[in-house]
Amino acid sequence: MAWAPNQQQFLAQQMQAFNQVPAFDISREALLTWPLPPIPSAPRSSTATHASTYRLAWGELRLWDTFAGEVTNYWQNLPHADKAAMVYTQTLYHGNAQRVARTIGPPTNEGDVKDRQGTLVPDIHNYAAVGLDNAPMPSDAHSAMAHINPGGHTNLTVDGCPDFVFSKTRNNPHFEAWDPYTILGEVKCPWLVTPARIDQVLHTINPQGFPFHVIANSVTVNPILGDPAQLAVEQIFGYMVRNACLYGIISTFKGWCFLQRYNGGILRMTPMYGDFFALLGISNGAAAEGYHVPFNFSIMKALYYLSHLADATPKVPETPLNGVAGQVELPMSSAQQNAPAARIIQPYQPNQGQMAPVSQYGQAPGGYQAGVHIIGGYENAVSIQYNDGVTYKFLKFEPWLKANCLGVKTWIARTLPDNEKIILKLWDAWKYSSEDQGCEASIYLKLRPLWGIYVPALRVQSPLEFYYALIIEYIEVIPPIIAFLRCC
Repeated sequence: MAWAPNQQQFLAQQMQAFNQVPAFDISREALLTWPLPPIPSAPRSSTATHASTYRLAWGELRLWDTFAGEVTNYWQNLPHADKAAMVYTQTLYHGNAQRVARTIGPPTNEGDVKDRQGTLVPDIHNYAAVGLDNAPMPSDAHSAMAHINPGGHTNLTVDGCPDFVFSKTRNNPHFEAWDPYTILGEVKCPWLVTPARIDQVLHTINPQGFPFHVIANSVTVNPILGDPAQLAVEQIFGYMVRNACLYGIISTFKGWCFLQRYNGGILRMTPMYGDFFALLGISNGAAAEGYHVPFNFSIMKALYYLSHLADATPKVPETPLNGVAGQVELPMSSAQQNAPAARIIQPYQPNQGQMAPVSQYGQAPGGYQAGVHIIGGYENAVSIQYNDGVTYKFLKFEPWLKANCLGVKTWIARTLPDNEKIILKLWDAWKYSSEDQGCEASIYLKLRPLWGIYVPALRVQSPLEFYYALIIEYIEVIPPIIAFLRCC
């Protein structure tokens, strides 16, 4: 079939237009500085959250309190040419933002939230970070972002079902492959995983710099079983560990949490940031809805920074603590919402009862994590303080010093900041139930009238990391012969 001259000219014009670079008129700096649009509230068909069997419990949770400074410092040191490069079009931006905020109906379930995020965020990120549609590339490497539909990505091999991933695609402009992925992400409903609930998870943090954290009286470090935010963090941590990924994200589109893991079951996490603007009839803005509004950075800048940081980081599989031979086990968790998440299982050590020194993993301050099978009931163990006026929240515990060892289960430790000596007695929860601890505590309680006179006083009965613990009064005992000489 022969084409008429006017038809050939028309086809040539269409092909030329198709191959042309879009008329980019938004700079990388402007595009990534703008806040995300709000999404409307609606009657919620989804009021329950899923308990993933891929969940894992962390050994230690830390606040990623340097994240905001890291993002700001990174952006300030970018070349001016990177910031000024035109990478997106106003037509695309306003069309997608309008669709997210007003055109699509209010979200009623997790899939709706994911659709809104997928409409706008990956597009903006990939134009700015990896040169989508021939946009100018940045001078440093970044990972591309993609939303995943179950069964829809044949080139994605991942242990679990993340909602979105970031992947090294700098030399793969058409995104044919999504491995190695550098960040794994989960989308949750904003009415279930709220900034207040994320703050509640963060309130179970162990203090940095000290290997153990004892909470007494009515305060507990136990996980909030069945809470949507707790389940979400356990789920993304499980994905990160099982896929050797160091970075993760929890998103509700309104709110964003950024996570980083270290070997040894250590997890760092930010509060839930939100920067969406107020829009009449839609939202009063992020601050009014209780989100932590980022200072000197935006959500899109945070994603841009993390995609660079993760792109330069290799995968790090979980390995045994303290150079122990063998492999860790990653058991699956129960699908029941109120069941505790499975824990990372370390290879069995014959001398495990002696406790290894506190070690450092990655760049984070050190923390000891036993990470073995825990006998049932540990998460609901009794936590009681028997005296007032002294805090046992922070302990300086150095079990590797010979002078501190008083036996197989007993050590000298100190309270902080008072520096008061105490006796710390521990039962490994991988081997003992709480009955042994409870039996000894009951003996001390029967002798309570003699505390401080003939027997040391019991101070605290509590779980402590992966141990059942008793904190007992330290009494300096003078040997009889020395006492006789002092009397003469």
